Amino acid sequence: FFKYFYSVEQRSFKNVCHFATAETQASIGQDVLVPGQRADAVYFVISGRMWYYPREAGGRTSVGPMTPMSATPKQKQSVGTDDVVCEMALWVRWVHKGRLNAETECALLKLNAHVFREIVSQTEMWSACSRYARHYCEHAISHDVSDIWSDLDAAHFFRDDRPSGVKPTLSAFRTLSTLSLR
Repeated sequence: FFKYFYSVEQRSFKNVCHFATAETQASIGQDVLVPGQRADAVYFVISGRMWYYPREAGGRTSVGPMTPMSATPKQKQSVGTDDVVCEMALWVRWVHKGRLNAETECALLKLNAHVFREIVSQTEMWSACSRYARHYCEHAISHDVSDIWSDLDAAHFFRDDRPSGVKPTLSAFRTLSTLSLR
């Protein structure tokens, strides 16, 4: 998505980088996401390693607050450099379904979802983003996705608007990160 956004709306993309992003850190043992909390941002992992603990059926997370490493490997999921966390905050009203806890010192780029939507709503991409958001919501509900899911193929939502040869992906966060640091 972000590569496509940059190719179509460079000025708006730079506005997102300048006004909607901030660098943040997570210390060892710090929770970045907490179950039940409303999602207001997307996180791009610049460096470090975290563990995602999904909420269990009864509403509890798979581990207690003081024992992040006691979960079995099937209960937790590794999150690290180059991962995108909680993309759904851009497209739908989302409440975190699990806990994201830093195993090491982590550097993150935080994208404020509200400011992102304000900027994008003023662009030619708004209708394509709206279509993508509707499908994203339908897919998320039907597949019971977690906070770290971002595996929807966006290409066909932007096909009509896409310049020749541009494939939208989420891997462009490196560009987003670089521009926001200037």
